[in-house]
Amino acid sequence: DACEGAVEVSFSEELIGDLPAEGSSAECLAVTPEAFEDGETCANNEPWSVVLFNLTPGNDSRYSTITANWVEFPNGDAALTGLVVSNDNPNAGWEISANFTGGFSWEEWSTQPFPTSFKDDCDLDNGEHLDWIYYLMTAGATLTGWGEYEGSVLTLLHAPANFFYGYQVGMGANNVNANYGGGGWFTYSGIYNGEEVSGAGDFAFDHDCCPRYQIERTWCAIDCAGNETCFTQVISFEDLGNNVSGPGVGGFEDAVANRGDFAIVNFYPNPVSNAANARISVQVQNASVLRIEVVDVNGRILEVPFEGTLLDGQELNAIVPTARLESGMYTVRVVSDDHSDFRKLMILK
Repeated sequence: DACEGAVEVSFSEELIGDLPAEGSSAECLAVTPEAFEDGETCANNEPWSVVLFNLTPGNDSRYSTITANWVEFPNGDAALTGLVVSNDNPNAGWEISANFTGGFSWEEWSTQPFPTSFKDDCDLDNGEHLDWIYYLMTAGATLTGWGEYEGSVLTLLHAPANFFYGYQVGMGANNVNANYGGGGWFTYSGIYNGEEVSGAGDFAFDHDCCPRYQIERTWCAIDCAGNETCFTQVISFEDLGNNVSGPGVGGFEDAVANRGDFAIVNFYPNPVSNAANARISVQVQNASVLRIEVVDVNGRILEVPFEGTLLDGQELNAIVPTARLESGMYTVRVVSDDHSDFRKLMILK
C-alpha cells in the first residue's frame, strides 16, 4: 500500500507434546531392555525391567515396563517413576517411585572415600564404564502394588549397602545388553499379598532419550496499513534420515524398522471442523501394550481414546473424540513399552 511507516515484527514460540520435567537436564523413557537374537537376556531368561529375587520361596518374579521415565537434574539428582507388569500375570504389577543422588562421573566415583567399582556380569563393557554416570538410591524408594497386588508395598534400599556398586547409566550400563540404559541393585522389605517379605532385586532399563515434543515458532509482520503476514516453522524430533509418517512412504515395515514396534498409518481429518471426530489407525508388528492420549498445549492429558494390548500384526482403528474439545492445537500421542510417536492436530469450530 506504499505506506512509509515501520513494519512491526512479532515472534512467538510454543512447545507442544510431552515436555521434559521442569528444571531437568535429561528425561528418558525407561523401557524393557531388548533381548539378544535368541530372545533371551544374558542371564538366560526372558527380558525384564524389574526382578524381585525369591519374592515367593524359590521363585524369582520378573516384570516388564508399561510406562516409565528416568529424569536427570543438573545438581546430580535423578528420579525413576513408572509402572511395570508381571511377566506371568497381566493383572498385577508395581508402581515405581525412586530417587537418586550423586550423578558421579567415573573419575569422581572411582575416588570416593570407600571402595567402588562397576557392574558388568555379561562382559558387555568395552571401556564404556569410563563414560557412565553413577548414582546412589536415596531413602523413601517404594514399589506400590496395583491390580492383584493392591495393598502390597515394598520399601527399597540401595544395594550393596556399602555402595561398592552404584546405579549406573550409560552404554551397556543396564548390565543386560549393550544399549544405552541404566540399572542397579536394591534390597526390598514390606508387605506382599498380605505377607511380610524381604529380599534383593534389580532394575534394568533401556533409555530412549529422544525429545517427545515439537517446537512451533511463528513470525508475523504488520505494515503501517495493517497488512499482516505470518510464517510458522515446526521443529520435530523424528528419527534423522528417514521420516516415515504414513502409508505410501516406505510402507509399514520400514516405519516399524525405524520407529519401533508400531506405526501410525493414518490420521484424519486434520484439521478437524464442524464438530467432527478424528480417527487414527495404528498397526502393530510386535505384541504390545498401547495407549493413545490427547494432550493440550500445557501437556495435560485430556482424553485416552484407547489403552490395551494389541497382538502381532493387528491394526487398531480408534476414534479420537475431538467433538467435545475446544478450538486450538493439540497433540495425539501413541505410546507403547518400546517407543512413542505423535501427530499434531488442529481443531477448528
